[in-house]
Amino acid sequence: MRVAWLFLRNRIITKDDIAASYDAVSSKYDDVFMGTMSAYNDELLEQAVRRLRQRQGLSILDLACGTGYNIGYLRAACPGSRFDAVDISSGMLGSIPGAADVVRHHRDMLSFLESAGRDTYDLIVCSWALKYQNPRKLIRQCYRVLRQNGVLAVIVNTRQTLPEVRRVYPKLLANNVDRIDKLMLELPNPKTEADLLRWARSSGFSAKAGNSLSHVFWFDGPSSAVEFVTSTGALAGFDAMIDLRDRKVKGEMAVLFGQAQTRSITHSFVYGVFEKEELG
Repeated sequence: MRVAWLFLRNRIITKDDIAASYDAVSSKYDDVFMGTMSAYNDELLEQAVRRLRQRQGLSILDLACGTGYNIGYLRAACPGSRFDAVDISSGMLGSIPGAADVVRHHRDMLSFLESAGRDTYDLIVCSWALKYQNPRKLIRQCYRVLRQNGVLAVIVNTRQTLPEVRRVYPKLLANNVDRIDKLMLELPNPKTEADLLRWARSSGFSAKAGNSLSHVFWFDGPSSAVEFVTSTGALAGFDAMIDLRDRKVKGEMAVLFGQAQTRSITHSFVYGVFEKEELG
């Protein structure tokens, strides 16, 4: 009954809720998540830089830039470049060190792209965030604002990610129906690398590199696993459906993890590097 009541009143998770989720984890994000997962950002960025026709003085857009990891990598790989850093989270943007070559934009990805001029960027990077807005629309807009021979680099979770959480989350909700405040719609993650490739090709891109990967985080107990999934942004939005920072709720999740003998959390993801090639 409560779910129907929330739906009828349009109590649906919004982009502002996603922003608040990342604001809450921004101070821990590098240590808890990027300290490990940056290796996969590196793999993506290495492939992207390899496809650039030139590597100096570029215009680079970092969509959902987070704490600015990609910018640091690309500043070294592409000297003299300028960066537009876009993120919906003010907490994440505030973690980026100030620099003359970076302009910060507190915007969602799609509205920023729609306001950008055609043929503006040489390289666009979008890491861990394509799912938060319509992926096809985002990719089409990336194609529009890229220059000829410009490169798009994307890394994103698949629908198979976090299976350990998916096993216990419905039970957590069932045990806390009265605490559900909003409804979280299914995120449009790609099922496989082929989905990401198809989306890019349908917008006119040529695929240059890609991979399907997973990373398993191991923990010494259920409580550590709960602390991880509530501190990385992995459950952004879902933590507004029910307050996953509430001590009682976290305790119940730890019990459910314990009952399921959960000692690891699996991130499954894909990446792709695409080029806007010369026509004809």
